[in-house]
Amino acid sequence: MTSEPDDQWNVVTAGNYKIDINTKKLTISAEYLGDPGKRPIQTANLYILGDATPNSWDIGSPTPLVMKSEYVFVYEGKLFKGALQATAVAGDWSMPFILPLTNGCKISKAGVENNEFDYLVDHSNMWQVEDSGNYRLTFDLENWTINAEYLGE
Repeated sequence: MTSEPDDQWNVVTAGNYKIDINTKKLTISAEYLGDPGKRPIQTANLYILGDATPNSWDIGSPTPLVMKSEYVFVYEGKLFKGALQATAVAGDWSMPFILPLTNGCKISKAGVENNEFDYLVDHSNMWQVEDSGNYRLTFDLENWTINAEYLGE
């Protein structure tokens, strides 16, 4: 046990693990328990925010979506050219956000560049709305997908 060097373990396979640390014997063991897969995101609310949305980056008053079923939320309205993210909790930047897999994933008249998303506390990835106008955004929290339909000016 030292503070230098700052050696760290590298997890190469994502999943569930059982980790045992014995501080008396100075040992550690890890047992891989399997891949949990993506579980549905359960929430009663979903909001979008960003400079592409009507309420911009106001985390205290993000733009709400309408719940259509247990895991499907829809926003239908104006989007502006700019960045967009989604969150299940208004007023709290420390909660996980719904984000594209890569930063700058385009939403345009043609739809969304990649319909898969992630659910992370890291807020660095954003969708990028390329064409201002009216859209229908559909978030499927069971299948972790987003659909974007351009509805016109």
